[in-house]
Amino acid sequence: MKVFLVSNIYPSKDHPDYGVFVKNFRTSLEELGVKFPNPSLLLGRSKGIQKIGSYFFHYLRIFKTYFKNDFDIIYIHFISHNAPIFYGILWLFAKKAPIVVNVHGSDVISYNHGLYRFFNTYLLKKTDLVVVPSNYFLNQVFQKFPFLEMDKIFINPSGGIDLDRFYPMNTLQKDETLTLGFVSRIDDGKGWGDFIKVVARIKRKGINVKGIMVGTGSQVKEMLAQIKDETVSEEIHYAGVVDQKKLVHLYNQMDIFIFPSTREAESLGLVGLEAMACGIPIIAFNKAGAKTYTQDGENGFLCTPGNIDEIEQKVILFNNLKQFEKDKIKINAIDTANKFGKGSTAEKMLKRLKTLESL
Repeated sequence: MKVFLVSNIYPSKDHPDYGVFVKNFRTSLEELGVKFPNPSLLLGRSKGIQKIGSYFFHYLRIFKTYFKNDFDIIYIHFISHNAPIFYGILWLFAKKAPIVVNVHGSDVISYNHGLYRFFNTYLLKKTDLVVVPSNYFLNQVFQKFPFLEMDKIFINPSGGIDLDRFYPMNTLQKDETLTLGFVSRIDDGKGWGDFIKVVARIKRKGINVKGIMVGTGSQVKEMLAQIKDETVSEEIHYAGVVDQKKLVHLYNQMDIFIFPSTREAESLGLVGLEAMACGIPIIAFNKAGAKTYTQDGENGFLCTPGNIDEIEQKVILFNNLKQFEKDKIKINAIDTANKFGKGSTAEKMLKRLKTLESL
C-alpha cells in the first residue's frame, strides 16, 4: 500500500517533539510494509515570513504530488491547515483516491470558525475516513460536524506508545525524595503554572520534593519567572526539550506524573500514557483525553478541573500509601499503557486502511 502523507506538523532537528506522533504513526506503518512516497511535511515550527513561505511550498508539494498519482490513499494529519489546498484541488479536479483525515485537537477546537470551518466542512464531506485519538474526541468531532457518519469514524490513539522505548527501568536507583514530573508544551492551558504551585505547596509542608519539567513553548520565560517567584529554583529541574530516546530516563526518575492540562483540545494526552508505560501513576484533571484512560485510585488519580488543592491532596495521598499499595497502582498503570502499544495500534490502523482500497 502506498500512502500520500500530508502533515503540517512533523519533528525537526530543532523541534524534535513537534508532531512526534505523526512520525511515530508513519514509522509504525512502515514496519508493516506501508510505503510513503513523496510525503508533504512541514518540519518544526516557524514564524512570520518564514511560516508563509513554508506553507507556500507545502501547498505546492501537495499539488504536484497529487497529480503524480503514485498513491493508493491520501492521509491528512491536522485538517484545518491543510483543508484549503484540498478544497482547491477537489473543487477543480477529480478525486484520485480515498481520503483519510486524522484530527488531533486544536484543528477542531481552535481552528474551526469562519473560513477554517468552511474548508474543514468541505473536506470532511469528501473524506472516506475520519481518525480521532479517543472516545472523548469522537464526541467533540460529532458536535462540531454532526453530518459525519459513525461508520466513517475510526479511533486510533495517535500512533500508540512505543513500549520498547517507554518501560520501567527497575535498575534505576531512587532516593527518598518525592519526585513530581511534568512533560508538555509550555503554553497556555497546559497547566505548567499549576505544577509549579503544587511543588511549592508540597515543599512548604516540609516534604522533601523535587520537580522535573520537560518541554518548550511560548511561555518559557514566564515559567522560569514563576519558578523563581515560588522559591522552588532548587527543587525544580527544567530539562527543556528532550529527545524521546532520553525521555524514558526522566520518566523513571518520577514518582508521580502531573498532567494538569485544562485544554478541550487535549484529545488524548500521549505523555500520560508514556509515563504509565514506565510504571509512573498520573494525576490528571477529570476532562478531555486523560479521563478516558485514568481510573481514580486504580492506575492514577483524577481531580476536578482547575482544582490545585485536589492535586496537592492526591500527591500527599499517594506519598502516604504503603509500598505494596503504590506498587499495585504502578502495575495497573503499566497494564493500561500496554493496551496502547504502537504495534497493535498500527495493525488495527492498517486493517482499517485496507478496507478503503476498494473504494
